[in-house]
Amino acid sequence: GGGNGGGGREMRPVRMPTQLWLSEVERIDASSAFAMADPHARLAAVTAPHERRSAAQPLPMTLGTAPAGSGASAGVLDLHYQSVRTAPIVLEARLPSALEQHTEVWLVTGTGHHTDKASHQRSMAGGGRDGAG
Repeated sequence: GGGNGGGGREMRPVRMPTQLWLSEVERIDASSAFAMADPHARLAAVTAPHERRSAAQPLPMTLGTAPAGSGASAGVLDLHYQSVRTAPIVLEARLPSALEQHTEVWLVTGTGHHTDKASHQRSMAGGGRDGAG
């Protein structure tokens, strides 16, 4: 292998499908999301608009993992409003079933550019804890 974790295959960038973008109207707002103490409920609420839209307009396959017309599908788990502490917890619970249901699963994250630098969503420089309790 070439040290890229791909079993010797060359890694290539994959462009995010434009269908993953949600308008402000479709997305759950931050105050509603943060009012949900349970990270699993928060993941379900934030991912729900993607599921509704995928039911009406399936996401395109991007990795060439299945031939056209094979019934393959792409799913979404939206990790917005999860902290570095809760993201692994919800992924451990939901990612296996998402991968059983879909050929591809997109994990949508945010950069945190809209959050306070001292908030629980930002990890401290140098790999410190995220402060979420």
